[in-house]
Amino acid sequence: MRKSWKIATAASMLAVMLSLSSVSYAQGSTTAYAMATDSGERTITLKEQARKWADELAGTNDESFRKWHGAWISTAPLGPGTHSWLVLLKQNQTTVGYMIIHAKDAGGYVLGEYGVGEYPPFSAQSLKTALDKLGLTGASMQARRVYVNPLQAAWQVKSGTAMPDAANVHYTDAYSGEELPVDSAGWNRLSNNTDDAKKHGLGIAHASVHASSSMPAFDPYGRLPWLTASPYSISSDPSQLIQAAVNRGEELRYVCETFEGKMLFVWSVAGYTEWSDGELFIALASEENAIERRYIPVSLLMSLGEFYR
Repeated sequence: MRKSWKIATAASMLAVMLSLSSVSYAQGSTTAYAMATDSGERTITLKEQARKWADELAGTNDESFRKWHGAWISTAPLGPGTHSWLVLLKQNQTTVGYMIIHAKDAGGYVLGEYGVGEYPPFSAQSLKTALDKLGLTGASMQARRVYVNPLQAAWQVKSGTAMPDAANVHYTDAYSGEELPVDSAGWNRLSNNTDDAKKHGLGIAHASVHASSSMPAFDPYGRLPWLTASPYSISSDPSQLIQAAVNRGEELRYVCETFEGKMLFVWSVAGYTEWSDGELFIALASEENAIERRYIPVSLLMSLGEFYR
């Protein structure tokens, strides 16, 4: 199922801002996770850690991150109970990128994913798209952010004012607003694995970018190799194989079936970032010439789907 980001009209954005006034989500307890040890010498806040990683990305040769220089940072909890945050980077009033950061149980943080562009996950635009498709208004719904991993992130939308039941609880994709083929019971089963996302990502506070590269995003549906060919085997050395393919401008596609095989996601591989600890994040794009790109740990991608040449 194809995903895209679309620019809303001024009237549409006004409507969604009105609907956002009724959005609710569990804040959770963030106080205990607001500080983390920094080399055993002092404490570092969530925003300070986000700034360290953002400045490191902004200093790379990847032009996609140049707008991160001096960007204003805001945070919002993902929950309930995940001890994870959506971090937005803004220049003036325009979003230029995002990060999702998890708290470690033993202290410190994990950079779980990040991306560039004006439309991050859980944007007002994706919520408006979801409400339009469901035929709901701000006065007749409640919405909250729910997150399992980068490929299973959603708005949970409850319609009506009465006690919700299975018929009026919907899950819509946090990026596109499309309704997902999952109910509350199915989402609760997925939520039991929320700690798995924290096992993938960057957990070093002062990590630096070792190498990075990007290429133009191509149409992931221009060819359908997942129907005609075997997956690209990268298990032996994912860093070397994917980096070499990107540096050559070779087309790689990432394909993932989620929600018990009921939904198919397809992205083009449009770049990578390799950090000094060897952690490799792969840039995924949803359509040709897309500005929005999501950087997800290759270890998580390999556990959930396949790459195709």
